[in-house]
Amino acid sequence: MLRWPRRPPPRLPSMMPTRQPRDLLEDEAPLPKPTGNTALVLGVVAVMMIGCPWLPDPVPVWMRSFPLYLVLPTGICAALAGALTLRSMRGQADADRRRARAAGILLGTIAIIVPLAVIAWACWQLRDI
Repeated sequence: MLRWPRRPPPRLPSMMPTRQPRDLLEDEAPLPKPTGNTALVLGVVAVMMIGCPWLPDPVPVWMRSFPLYLVLPTGICAALAGALTLRSMRGQADADRRRARAAGILLGTIAIIVPLAVIAWACWQLRDI
């Protein structure tokens, strides 16, 4: 009886990278320094959305009322982005912290407090009826 020679089992590719991890780190570009622009934009957008109900009458009603649903989440995102940017700027002497602090945290906090104050005022007024 004629037997064919057995083939060795196929080799699975190795899970190890072909380059050393140190080589990978040296090839990557350094991460950009945080500037606080994201917190600034989120804070400004959150405060601008508070004014949407006072847009002129030709603007559709849904465009005047829908942004009010997004004020609180956008304000929370702005405050968190500002706080995280400030934390990542710690230890950098030349960092400009005004954008993250004033814009992100301050405007985000305003966008959080104003809707909560309006809701508290509405509940207080409705309780008297």
